[in-house]
Order: sequence, then C-alpha cells, then structure tokens
Amino acid sequence: MGIASTINQIFGPEIGADYRLNTAHLAIATRGYYIQTEIFRIPERFGVFSPGPPRLQAHQGFLFVIQTVLVAIWGVPAAFGFLLLKYTDREFPMTHAAKLFGLMTFKNNWGEEKVRQG
Repeated sequence: MGIASTINQIFGPEIGADYRLNTAHLAIATRGYYIQTEIFRIPERFGVFSPGPPRLQAHQGFLFVIQTVLVAIWGVPAAFGFLLLKYTDREFPMTHAAKLFGLMTFKNNWGEEKVRQG
C-alpha cells in the first residue's frame, strides 16, 4: 500500500459505495479506544471513543481525522503567528493580538443589529 492510497483511504467516506465501513476509520477508532481506556484510564462515559457498534466507531474515527486536520490547518498557524507577534514586535502587545484574533474569528452582532435598525 502506497502513501497515496493510504491518504485516500483516511480521507475517504465513512461508508463506501458498497456499504462497507472504511477500515482506516474503524482502525483509528479501535486504537483510540484502547489508548483512551487502557493507557490514559479515561472512563467510557467521558471518553471520545466508545466500544459501540462498528458504524459508530467508524464515525468516531472519521471525526478524529477531521478534528486533527482542523487543528493542523487553523491551530498550528495561529499559535505560530501569536508567537511571532509576541517575540518580534514589542510595540504590539499580546492583548491587542488577542482582540484582533477575536474580531477576525467572531461576528460583531452588535454592529449588525445597529445597521439593521438604522
């Protein structure tokens, strides 16, 4: 199995066209459940993975892949940017960077209401 086929399987759908579960997602969930319960000793009710039916486990494996990709796409560059701002520009304190990040991330509902009323 090459790298391309592995990546294709990891980012593939949970259930294929032939109604079979994605084995990569199922393997991720099974291994995640083992790590969660046996190594970290997290109770099942608080954990991310469950010993439930295979379809549920495939879904949990798929969600784990998506969350990992989202952290890699958004979290790592954001953390790198904040560290870059903190250590390169002494005139731009971190509180301003946090406010800027908040403005970029969240909608300003108060401003939208004012525009609708005016």
